[in-house]
Amino acid sequence: MSILIKANGIYKTFKTEGENQLELFKNLNVEIEKSKITVIVGASGAGKSTLLHILSGLDKPDKGEVFFDGKNIYELNETQIAKLRNQKLGFVFQFHHLLEEFT
Repeated sequence: MSILIKANGIYKTFKTEGENQLELFKNLNVEIEKSKITVIVGASGAGKSTLLHILSGLDKPDKGEVFFDGKNIYELNETQIAKLRNQKLGFVFQFHHLLEEFT
């Protein structure tokens, strides 16, 4: 088994109304193997999109590490993370966010 993406100890919280916080991930660990299809399923609001954003470097966890092919993606600068996403990752967004002038 060869691991392509590994997330260790991921924590992510969001502020809600007032002083409350929603704890979405608490010490989450994920391993995704190379050459395998991985599907993330769950109810609306369960954190699927947030998890994909964290695993791809679009968003940062409050705590934890994400490794892509052995490299910690949060030690890369924005240009390097963008290059990694453009060349090595792909996922379909739930909402397309198309730019009207290009459609």
